[in-house]
Amino acid sequence: MKISRLFALFLVFATTFSLIRCSSDIDQTDPIFDQKVSLNKRISLAVESDLLTKLKFPEGIKDSVYAFYKARDFRPVWANDSMLTEKGSKWKALLDFPCALGLPDNRLFKFKEDSLTNTSIIQEFVLTARLAQLKQDLKVGFLDTAISAYRPVVSIDVKSLGRSVAQIDTVKNWGIWFAKMGPSRPEYQALARGLFRYASKKKLSTIHFEVPALVEDSLRCLELAEESLIDKGYLDAKKSDDEAFWDAMSRFQADNGLKADGVIGIYTRKALNESERYKCHRAILSMER
Repeated sequence: MKISRLFALFLVFATTFSLIRCSSDIDQTDPIFDQKVSLNKRISLAVESDLLTKLKFPEGIKDSVYAFYKARDFRPVWANDSMLTEKGSKWKALLDFPCALGLPDNRLFKFKEDSLTNTSIIQEFVLTARLAQLKQDLKVGFLDTAISAYRPVVSIDVKSLGRSVAQIDTVKNWGIWFAKMGPSRPEYQALARGLFRYASKKKLSTIHFEVPALVEDSLRCLELAEESLIDKGYLDAKKSDDEAFWDAMSRFQADNGLKADGVIGIYTRKALNESERYKCHRAILSMER
């Protein structure tokens, strides 16, 4: 199957998959969840009782996470005894924008969620596991073209994971940091950094427009072009006079590599029609190639 069909496949998955929610097999009175017990000790107990298998973490990632905590004497990274630390909150917030990190919306593994999901110990494991998966996916790719599907989530070198954890407190440019997890080729690096700038500050719109040619229906063309510019953040709906519209159009064209002449030609219409989310997935596919 061609790459374009794979792209369509993960776009469909991204709109249909939801997080798994079901009742817990874990006793909420288990000492693992007792905040009177130090998180350090609770992590040790969780590893001994194989908590992540009960939560249905992928085998490879589970093994990496366990090995990581054993190597650091079960010391936590992202949380204290009762809540996420500033570092943990920062990393969790970044995970709300997977496209900005270089992954399709539905690529991060799903696990068994319930009323215990937001406890500090489960969040501790989840945030470490997410970083492990991200590093592996950006390093080797997430698509297996031979079988037209995502690659399985596999284990990662524990020392590499430890180095990334150690770096987080000193990261000054997240876009550069994430880009360096992938190939060193200049075109990949440039696209990854641009994607982070574009997709890391807002929820991506999924609206697709059908802007007609100006000669076919000038009124509808201008109406939908205006709606698209508002949707993509180039135009304020409350200040959409003619001058603001054409200024926004020129900026939009320049940002999309088009001649900034304000003319709504075929390529400008294609760019206006495309949703932000689809555009980002297209960039991710180019990076994957």
